[in-house]
Amino acid sequence: MQKTPYNGENIQAEHDITLKPLHQELYSMHPSAFFLPTFLEAVRTNTEESIASIMTEPIPGVFSFAMLQPNFCDMLLEEVENFEKWVHAMKFKIMRPNTMNKYGAVLDDFGLEAMLNQFMEEFIAPISKVFYPEVGGGTLDSHHAFVVEYGKDRDVELGFHVDDSEVTLNVCLGKQFSGGELYFRGIRCENHVNSETQHEIYMVLICLSMCPCMLGFAIFVDTD
Repeated sequence: MQKTPYNGENIQAEHDITLKPLHQELYSMHPSAFFLPTFLEAVRTNTEESIASIMTEPIPGVFSFAMLQPNFCDMLLEEVENFEKWVHAMKFKIMRPNTMNKYGAVLDDFGLEAMLNQFMEEFIAPISKVFYPEVGGGTLDSHHAFVVEYGKDRDVELGFHVDDSEVTLNVCLGKQFSGGELYFRGIRCENHVNSETQHEIYMVLICLSMCPCMLGFAIFVDTD
């Protein structure tokens, strides 16, 4: 499929349709505008105690915490919607986040790559270094960041799967919604990543609120 890059600058199309970013401030890092004060203080103190102080661990290895300013979430959704409207008007085909979702956008494709690299290196790596050292949490070096959308006229579910990443950050960006759950089934070994579910031994580990729009942030470690 054709990918249409967008770096936050104006794009002049063939038919004189210009795409302008709604929120130029999203394309560079502004920590105090993006993150909650409690999160910033914990990460900047950068000790195991400070980071653990903002976390809850509903099951082993799964952590929940408040992170983003509401205004940042609103701006990000508006920026994605603006990009989607432009893509529709121009009749472009874009690469969707994965083979399972038909609705959503890869954030790097319209210019957020540099900001998200800094997001990963300065604000995710300190956390993953503490909680996921066994998978190289302190040496994260690439990401796949995207927004997927769920609704009556959108994707209605996402089947069980195994993320192809060392660390995954899920962020609820939903507005008003009902229903939808996020389940964690635990960690699979390399030999059974794609095996069928054995229902007789299946156990739901956790159920969290999900939303019509979900930001996925998969982070990878170079093992070469």
